[in-house]
Amino acid sequence: MKCLLLLPDFYQSGEINAWGNGMSLPVPVSVCKDIPLRELPDCFVLGVPESLLRANVEQDFVYAQYVRLSSKRSVLSFSIRGGGDKSGRTVVLTILQLLDEGESLIFPPEVPPSLPDSIGEKNAIEGRIEAMMRSLQSDSSSNIKDMILAVAKHPKLRSFASEYADSLAQRPQWTPSKKKEYSFMIGILVAFILLAILIIAF
Repeated sequence: MKCLLLLPDFYQSGEINAWGNGMSLPVPVSVCKDIPLRELPDCFVLGVPESLLRANVEQDFVYAQYVRLSSKRSVLSFSIRGGGDKSGRTVVLTILQLLDEGESLIFPPEVPPSLPDSIGEKNAIEGRIEAMMRSLQSDSSSNIKDMILAVAKHPKLRSFASEYADSLAQRPQWTPSKKKEYSFMIGILVAFILLAILIIAF
C-alpha cells in the first residue's frame, strides 16, 4: 500500500501536487506515476464535488470514495476542505490509499510522514489533516463507515462513495442513498409477499 497527500492548490497554480513516502518534493498529480489516472472512472473525483461542498457547509465535512480498478488494484480517498486559495475559493486536501491486489484498506487512513518545510502553508495543511482524523473518528462519519462496510460486503461492485452527488455525470455504483433505495425495495417486496400469503390463506 502507498499513501499520498493531494495538497490544496492555495496559489491557483491549476495543478494539484502529491506528496508521500520516497518523495523529496511534491510532484504534480499529472506526472505522479503512483496515481493510476487513466484507470480512474469518471465517478471518481480528486477532491469533493462542488455540489457536495455547497450541501455540506460544515468545515470538517469529509467525503470518501473507493474504486476497484481493472488492473486489480484499488484506490481509497478521503477529502476535506483545505482552506481558501488567494481569492477565497475553497481548496481541498485529500489522502489517497493506493492498494495492490489483495491488500486491505486501512480505516482511519494512515497519514504520510511529516511534510517538508518547503511546502507552502505547511501548518495549515497539518491542521486540516488533524481535523480530518478527528472527523473520521466521530459520529459524523457514519456514511463513510457504511461505505467501508459496503466495500467488503459487495465485492462485485467497483465504485463506492460516502455521499450521493447529483452533479456527477457518472455516479458510483454504491452510495448511502442507493443503500436506502435497496432497503425500501426489499421492504416493498416483503410487504407484497405477506399480502399474497394473506390473500391465499383467505
